[in-house]
Amino acid sequence: MIRNKGSQLLAGLLILLLLLWLVAGTMGWIGRGVTGLALLLLSIVLWKGTVASEHRERAALLQSKQREYEHMLIRTLNHHRHDWMNDIQVLFGYIQLKKYDNLHRYMEKIKSKIEQESAISKLGDPALVAYLLSFRTQTNDVQLDVELEQDVRLDELPLDHEKVGSAIIVLLDSFKSHALPSQDGENGLSLELAVEDNYLLIDCVYKGMYAARELKQTLEQSVLRADSHLRVLHADFEEGEAVVAISVPFK
Repeated sequence: MIRNKGSQLLAGLLILLLLLWLVAGTMGWIGRGVTGLALLLLSIVLWKGTVASEHRERAALLQSKQREYEHMLIRTLNHHRHDWMNDIQVLFGYIQLKKYDNLHRYMEKIKSKIEQESAISKLGDPALVAYLLSFRTQTNDVQLDVELEQDVRLDELPLDHEKVGSAIIVLLDSFKSHALPSQDGENGLSLELAVEDNYLLIDCVYKGMYAARELKQTLEQSVLRADSHLRVLHADFEEGEAVVAISVPFK
């Protein structure tokens, strides 16, 4: 958008300068030549100024994005540190109370969480990995569970992994944005990724309160569009539950 505005401004100035040069023709070829040269030099100065301005604005935008990512990273690390401290306290409590059966079950829960985070980190799309690992720091209303039956590496599949990663983020963001506070507990959102014979399966199930009409409209304008590179296998929006299954054909 910054580049478009700068280009439009420059184009407008050049048109104005051309008109002035044509009007200067009434002064004869000498006057016209001198005026044209002056206008050419002025246009070069204006063009350099526009390019420099665009460069500064892009640099400022990139710096702002970098600060945003750094803050997200810090929040994510703090959140995971807090979770691990809670887990350690629970384990110590079971040990002190000699509740070894509970200790075993809780260790299995921790093992499952570690395996899930390890599988997420291997997805092969940095933006998607960062989003999934930081999801819990973004909202307290929705609990996300990621299910990967086998190691899924998007960057090794015959598809555009950046587009797929962006689509998954849009999908999850839509559920998160239209979730309503639940009085009975946290709303649950599960994401399953599976590699089939000739496509990648993206299966998303939400259970809880949500704004059904708004969610459906948002998805129909994004990942459920008819002209999207995704293929809708199933989309159902019921009271208290929404299911969206999408396939991404391999190239």
